[in-house]
Amino acid sequence: YRPKSIPPAKNRNSAMTKRVAIVYHFFANYRKPILNELSRNQKFEFTFVADAVNRLMPEVETWKPQEPIQQARCFPIGGGFMIQTGLLKVAWKRDTDCIVFLGDWKWPMTWLGALLARFRGKRVLFWTHGWRTRDIGIKRAIRKLFYRLPHGLLLYGNRARNIAIEMGFPPDSLYVVFNSLDYDTHANWRKHYDEAHSSAIRKQLFEDDKTPVVICSARLNKRKRLDELIVAISELKKQSHPVNLILIGDGSEKVQLAKLAEQHEVKIHFEGKCFDEKRIADLTMAANVTVSPGPIGLTAIQSLTYGVPAITNDEFSTQGPEFEAIEPGVSGDFFPNSNLQELAYQIKKWTSTQFIAPHIRANCSSIVDRFYNPQFQATVFESAISSTPATEHKIGDKQNFHS
Repeated sequence: YRPKSIPPAKNRNSAMTKRVAIVYHFFANYRKPILNELSRNQKFEFTFVADAVNRLMPEVETWKPQEPIQQARCFPIGGGFMIQTGLLKVAWKRDTDCIVFLGDWKWPMTWLGALLARFRGKRVLFWTHGWRTRDIGIKRAIRKLFYRLPHGLLLYGNRARNIAIEMGFPPDSLYVVFNSLDYDTHANWRKHYDEAHSSAIRKQLFEDDKTPVVICSARLNKRKRLDELIVAISELKKQSHPVNLILIGDGSEKVQLAKLAEQHEVKIHFEGKCFDEKRIADLTMAANVTVSPGPIGLTAIQSLTYGVPAITNDEFSTQGPEFEAIEPGVSGDFFPNSNLQELAYQIKKWTSTQFIAPHIRANCSSIVDRFYNPQFQATVFESAISSTPATEHKIGDKQNFHS
C-alpha cells in the first residue's frame, strides 16, 4: 500500500530495496503521519497489513486510506486475546525481507507468524509498549519468551528499555521509537500562537481573560480521575487562587463531572469530542498547563507540542509511556499519586502567571521537536530494519524512569 498523496519513490532498484511489512490489528487515525513518513523512505518498500475494520477499540478513530491495506482480519476471543488471520501467509511470502509485528503476547498468531518468519530467514521486529512494570511469576516467563522471538524490539519509551535490560535483553536490540501525533500540523499551529488570541478565547469561554486556565484533553472516564482535578482546583479557590478548567472529550463521567464542578463552584467548559486541530490548538494554547490526574498518554505530547507544560501522577507503572516527555520543573511536573494537596500545589506553581513564559513554551516543544515526531521515529525504524545496533536516547537529566 502506498497513499496516493505520496508519489512512488523514483529510480528505486527493486533488487536492492528491502521490503518491509508492518502488521497491526488496525491502524488508528493518529498513526497516519508516521505511516506516511515510512512510505516516503527511499531505502525500504513498505506494505501495511491490518484489519480494515476496527473490532477491538471502537472508540478510537480508524485510519481510512485512499487505497485498501492488505487485509488481516481480527477476531477477539475475550480477555484481550485475539486471533488474526493472514499472518502466516505474510510470514511465508518470499517477497518480504522484514516484518514488524504489533507485539502483544495475547495474540497467538503473532507467536506463530514471528516463528515462521524467522524460519524463512526474515528479520522480525516487534513494535510494542514492552514493559510498564516488572512482571512476576508465569506472566514474567511468558512475556520474556514472547519478546525473545524477534530480532529486536521497537519500544515506546526508556522505562521499558531499562526493564528489558534488567531482564537480560541486549541493549543494542532495544530501539526506543517513542510515539507521535500529527507533528507537522501541530507545529504549524504552534507558530501562530498569539497571546491576544488566547486572551479572546478565554473571554469567550469564561467572560474572563485574567484567570489562569487548566486543560485536559482525554476521554471523560473514571480511569482519568478528573474528579480529583476539580477537587484540587476547588482547594486552590479556597486559597484565593482561582483557576478555570477546559475539558476536551466526551465520556461516561461527563454528567458527574458537571455536577461536581457545580458543587465546588469551579468554572468549567466542556468542549466535547473535537477532531478540529485548529480548535484543539486554540484551546490548548489558551491554557497555562495540562493536568491529567490519571494516566496521561498522548495528551502529554499534544500539550508539549503546543508549548504547554503537563502535570500527571508519579505512578509510572500505570502511565502511558509518553509521560517520559515531561521533564520535572522544566516542562511540567509529577505529583504523588492521588495526593490532592500536592496536585493543587503543582497546579498553583504552573498557574502563577497569566500566560506561559516564552522560555517555558520553548522547553515544552523542544523535546517533541527532538524525539516525539514521525521524522525521528522513521530514523529509528530505519536503524532497526537495517540491523544497526540501537543507541540510548536520553530525554532529560532530572528524570528517573528506572524506578
